[in-house]
Amino acid sequence: MGSPLKKIDSTVETNCLTCFSRSLSLFASLPREELILLNQNKKCIFFSRDEYLFRQGSWPLGLFALSHGKVKNVRVSANGDEHIFSLNKAVDFLGFYDFMGDQPYSFSCIALEPCQVCFIPRSYFLEMLQRQPAIAIKTLQAISKQFAQSIERSTNLQSKHMRGRMADTLLYLYELFDGANNDQMIRLHLKRSDFAALSEMNVANAIRTLSEFSKTGLVSMEEEVIRYLDLDGLRKTSALQ
Repeated sequence: MGSPLKKIDSTVETNCLTCFSRSLSLFASLPREELILLNQNKKCIFFSRDEYLFRQGSWPLGLFALSHGKVKNVRVSANGDEHIFSLNKAVDFLGFYDFMGDQPYSFSCIALEPCQVCFIPRSYFLEMLQRQPAIAIKTLQAISKQFAQSIERSTNLQSKHMRGRMADTLLYLYELFDGANNDQMIRLHLKRSDFAALSEMNVANAIRTLSEFSKTGLVSMEEEVIRYLDLDGLRKTSALQ
């Protein structure tokens, strides 16, 4: 991507001391004096739908903390195949592995809807970890958890047939975006090609499988709304090998 300081959205909370999103993140336990430093060093950036937050192969200049919105993480293979291996929601850190590993981004991050991120310069973040060992430990734990979840989902998909893969993807989205507390529904701007990439199948099979799920009453798909009509049925379908 270009400069991470490209634009600021003044309509959303930008003060770290009063930010509700911060209270749900790894920074929740930062002392006031560190929060003041964080507030002075970070920049708030707004991204439109389908805009790249960063691109595969570029170098992390700092850490992206997603404060509002949803994003998808996309890796392009040597032969040009696109693989969406995960999504992120508010309070997640983006590109964490590559940032901490001081290496080029191994994937691209794309906004699924209008997003706001807090960009934290690399030098400040690393200095903060030295001053705040408890945050350093939480950071390592978060990286380990994200890595384990990514490996588990990839392994699970490889062992399933097409219907099981799509059911797994729908359940993954349900858990990630808290469908249980949103009337068994989630709002999400995903194209059919995105569902295909998340489920590791081609687009034609993804469209056919989603249509089958709708006809059998497992889910309903209405523009950007996924309604979960039969969670038990989805779980049973996902469990089939």
